[in-house]
Amino acid sequence: MGRGVLGARIGLLLMLAVLVPAPAAADWTHASSDHFEIYTSAGERSARETLVQFERIRAFFADHLQLTPPSGRRVRLILFANEREFRPYRINDAVVAYYRPGPGRDYIVMQPVGRASHAVMVHEYVHLILTRSGARYPVWLNEGLAEFFSTVPVVGDTVPVGRAPRGRVRALTTWRLMSLDRLFAVTHESPEYQNANEGSRFYTQSWALTHMLMSDERYRDDSGAFLAMVRRGTPPAAAFAAVYDRSLVEVEKDLENYVRDAYFRTRIETFDEPRRASNVLTRDVSEFESGLVMANLLAAAPEDASSARAAFQALAREHDGQPLLLDAQAALELRSGRPQEALPFLRRAVDAGSTDAETYRALAGLIARDEPASAERLLGRSLELEPSSVRARVQLAALIGPRDAGAALAVLASVTTVTSFEAYDVIRIRANAYVALGELDRAHAAARDLVQVARSRQRRSVATELLTSVEAALARRGDIADVPAP
Repeated sequence: MGRGVLGARIGLLLMLAVLVPAPAAADWTHASSDHFEIYTSAGERSARETLVQFERIRAFFADHLQLTPPSGRRVRLILFANEREFRPYRINDAVVAYYRPGPGRDYIVMQPVGRASHAVMVHEYVHLILTRSGARYPVWLNEGLAEFFSTVPVVGDTVPVGRAPRGRVRALTTWRLMSLDRLFAVTHESPEYQNANEGSRFYTQSWALTHMLMSDERYRDDSGAFLAMVRRGTPPAAAFAAVYDRSLVEVEKDLENYVRDAYFRTRIETFDEPRRASNVLTRDVSEFESGLVMANLLAAAPEDASSARAAFQALAREHDGQPLLLDAQAALELRSGRPQEALPFLRRAVDAGSTDAETYRALAGLIARDEPASAERLLGRSLELEPSSVRARVQLAALIGPRDAGAALAVLASVTTVTSFEAYDVIRIRANAYVALGELDRAHAAARDLVQVARSRQRRSVATELLTSVEAALARRGDIADVPAP
């Protein structure tokens, strides 16, 4: 049910979590499917059932909304056996589950919630796909969309979308709706989000307004345009005015009538249900592994690195020198902006035979200036472990480019798809390599592309300077007399 936390409270909760001993090895099970893995103290049957459910949920959203998380590591699910085990890790009193994006891995953390478990799973998965799609909706809309889709029963080839969650319609009759101004102002730190009673009211009204947007005939046809405007940062009031030509007062009136009539439409969608469940592999989990999983969950929270640091230190008292632990300790320090503290963990992890490509890449980045030959070897090992890593290829190409432009181009030869963030570095290295090799026509084309992808003032300045230099060289060669600016 969301990702926000109140700083002081989460710090206390995470410190309590550090003090909770890891369960005995026999209490924890690991299972994996095509797109998910689960750690649970609720037993093998729960592990299998949960994975099958999540694979179906994923298939529905891939088919219905064409939204899937990026490929790579499986989404990690953590299912506690009961509320007592979950309590030290919960992020506020209102949640029975939450989604947390972590570095290189997404987490969905849950406690058993009986008949409502499917709705909880879908709710958190919606948060995941919205985040990974780049959507940055305000809290009310993020939660409203998650609730709107939470009742989708992804079984069979026809699926009802928009059914009212259990208890939501009845709850709407027990209190007066908050003003939309107030609803739109709620953040992850607001009492309406953090407090269990107020949170229920907030979630219910967020769902009702989202349901009206997605289902009511006055709003549904233009809901896509509304969502797009809000996603781009337009305040909801302005988006309602621009898309629907309705003031906030008018929208509030529409919502009051919509709730009063309690006619929450359900539409039927077709769904190509997976013909068979993914293979599910299970195994026992050691005490060290379960402790490391919990410590990494703490480390995924950006609010309090000290709690994760303490958890890692507790593990190190019995398992010092374990490569996975050293990898995790190094990653925490790097994310905390403490590269010098990360350095000894990285060196020890490499010496211990780490199989984490990011560990080798990170160490190479820290020592490249003073130990370029060692950095080059480390990046080579990183690419052996993760050949598709664009970041490692960029680092290696940038390192060897000044002395061997051809080798730099060879390193980047397999890079065909990049993010907007990666494109600048890839194109810059290629442009400079072409210049060094005297291939001015290719350098010119790359430099023009570089200007197009440069977003910051500094990057655009570098790109423009490179383009000007290449065009001057072409002019001296007599190939161009006047090249229009891109």
